[in-house]
Amino acid sequence: MISLVSAASASQQKFDLDDAPDKPAAQAQATGEALWPVPPRTQWGQIITQKGPNVWKDAVFTDPEGRWQIVYPATLTEQHGDALGRDRWFSYPGQPQIMCGAMLVRGAFRSLGDNAIAEAPSALVRDPGAYVLQAADRAVPVLSQKVVTLAPPGGVSGKPVQAVTFDQRGKLFKLLGVDREVFVRHVLVSDGSDLLDVFCSAQPGQKGWVEKQALAAVRLTTAARTPR
Repeated sequence: MISLVSAASASQQKFDLDDAPDKPAAQAQATGEALWPVPPRTQWGQIITQKGPNVWKDAVFTDPEGRWQIVYPATLTEQHGDALGRDRWFSYPGQPQIMCGAMLVRGAFRSLGDNAIAEAPSALVRDPGAYVLQAADRAVPVLSQKVVTLAPPGGVSGKPVQAVTFDQRGKLFKLLGVDREVFVRHVLVSDGSDLLDVFCSAQPGQKGWVEKQALAAVRLTTAARTPR
């Protein structure tokens, strides 16, 4: 499940609606989704640390293409991933079972053809099990699969983005040297022809935190509905 960063900090997270992708997000209107604004290009591929009262929600990693963000605890300071790649995960020092991250299942919606950007959101929730199978560890049972809605950004109209969540529990990180049981919640959303899998994990006793943090972690931007 895990794929083995550059970092920057700023005083606050800023969205610049004028700093949009070069191509118009014509398909975004077709989906009717309430998506996050595209962050400034200077933040693409960067980690922005925010000061705030909630220590579990004060850092943001922006996808190198500006198509999505993950909000993760700033206490997860060990960063992993290829500096040029889009897969990222962040773990707690000395406790690699506590982590949040984002990975792509590339080409998951390729069968939808040229209309994947517009059709993938509905395909995901119409047949969630088919996409869960592409993201899950098949050696461990899938728990609590369901369709959910993500909270839209303030001032953005449209229906909220729909996502699919599922949980797994077991020794999922043995390849990382973690020989203990962990609880993982995944949140799946569509990004063009790719499937974006955002997840958080911890010990089973921290199940409540994992469930809450994983759902709050993903921000899909209007660029995710823009042809590359």
